[in-house]
Amino acid sequence: MRVFCWPYAGLGASLFVPWSRSAPESVGVYGIQAPGRESRISEPAITYLPEMIERLVGAMAEEPGLFDAPYALVGCSFGAIASLELARALPRAGLPAPVAMTVFACRAPHRVQPVGPFSTLDDEALIDRLHHDYGGVPEALRQQPELLRLFLPALRGDLAAMERYAPPADGLPLACPIFARGGDEDTQVPGDVLAEWTRWGGAGSDVRQGPGGHFLVRDKSPAALAETLRVLRPWLPS
Repeated sequence: MRVFCWPYAGLGASLFVPWSRSAPESVGVYGIQAPGRESRISEPAITYLPEMIERLVGAMAEEPGLFDAPYALVGCSFGAIASLELARALPRAGLPAPVAMTVFACRAPHRVQPVGPFSTLDDEALIDRLHHDYGGVPEALRQQPELLRLFLPALRGDLAAMERYAPPADGLPLACPIFARGGDEDTQVPGDVLAEWTRWGGAGSDVRQGPGGHFLVRDKSPAALAETLRVLRPWLPS
């Protein structure tokens, strides 16, 4: 089985390196690397989610054997919204649909609040706002301007994409279940809003909250992987 994982806004595929090292041999973990970060830092960040999805679907379609096994999607915050759009776009392109999707720390699509004007704030104001609202900007990063300069363009691109986002107009759920997970200390994603993900998934969708804040997959990586593998057990080789 393959698991395609989309990280938080501004972050890259390295978030899921611990997962790829710890997952069983029967599970391949693939971190999605959008332009403007890590190995693709020389490319301009994309600020429009439909364009991001279109490019990714095209790249995945050209990858030999990528869909030879069942696959699931995992998305974190912004990555959860992007994963939903990816799950809808892949079958439209004639590719297999996911068997399941797990989302972490994200409001249900129809309950997403406008994030603007985050993307147009100056660097200091942007970092302060994110640190205040999400508590996810490490102090070490805040004190290293050279690292911030590398990180901020991708972050601004993802935030701009969310500022322009509108949930699917048809409101149709996926055929596969969605497993929504959140932290009980995440003030941006309260439990009642997290719970509304179930209307976007198929039979078997469920919601759980546990200890932690917004950056569950970063701060509690082993537990997040264990929960992902647990919900995917019905599709894993016996």
